[in-house]
Amino acid sequence: EVVAIVHGLEGDHVGLGFPTECQICHNTNTWDGADFDHDFPITSGAHRGFDCADCHLTPGSASFSCTHCHEHRQSRMADKHDEVGGYVWSTPACYSCHPDGREED
Repeated sequence: EVVAIVHGLEGDHVGLGFPTECQICHNTNTWDGADFDHDFPITSGAHRGFDCADCHLTPGSASFSCTHCHEHRQSRMADKHDEVGGYVWSTPACYSCHPDGREED
């Protein structure tokens, strides 16, 4: 079993969604400081510095949530999107229109 420790969360690489080929993220000198390419901008902008658990509510899962933080009232978001055809208040819908986390795409 290949074990990963990310932001204090320990688990197997497969269970955490990481590759199991060491050289993809690690170099030959150290295990520390692995390169991890996160698709969503957590190193800049409004989401800079977030911990994994801020968005990934199930530890070790690749699933994430937008709606638990953004606009706690569903009715407020519906009002903001009243001119968006097919609008749905759900994380997959948020991500499909805002893949880089910005309000306007």
